Amino acid sequence: MAAKAKEEHDVFAEILRDQGVQVHYFAELLGQTLELPEGRAFVLDRMCTPEIPGPTLVGPLRELFADLDGPRLAEYLIGGVLKADLRPLRAKSLKWDMLAADDFLLPPCPTTCSPGTTRPGSTAGSR
Repeated sequence: MAAKAKEEHDVFAEILRDQGVQVHYFAELLGQTLELPEGRAFVLDRMCTPEIPGPTLVGPLRELFADLDGPRLAEYLIGGVLKADLRPLRAKSLKWDMLAADDFLLPPCPTTCSPGTTRPGSTAGSR
């Protein structure tokens, strides 16, 4: 179903381009923003807070993101971070202990989830 939605979106985007409309892709724009140190800091300071993954898990989450380039970091932020993405990690955290490997530690970016998609980030707005 997600493949069909992407195909339909690509056809629609091409029709728009044929009419002179400039089509932007959210994932590309976010990736470019995350390449800039101030853009990366702005986004991560709002996504990696003790209130979201929990105080014990902010550090490991930021470590995961530290070596990623902007486009790869955008993929994680759009699609979310699973507990399995941080394995092996030994954290003294109730949240960590309660999560299954395929549970989200950092939820997907809510503006990229559309009805009918099977995985956040696989919306009509991403490539």
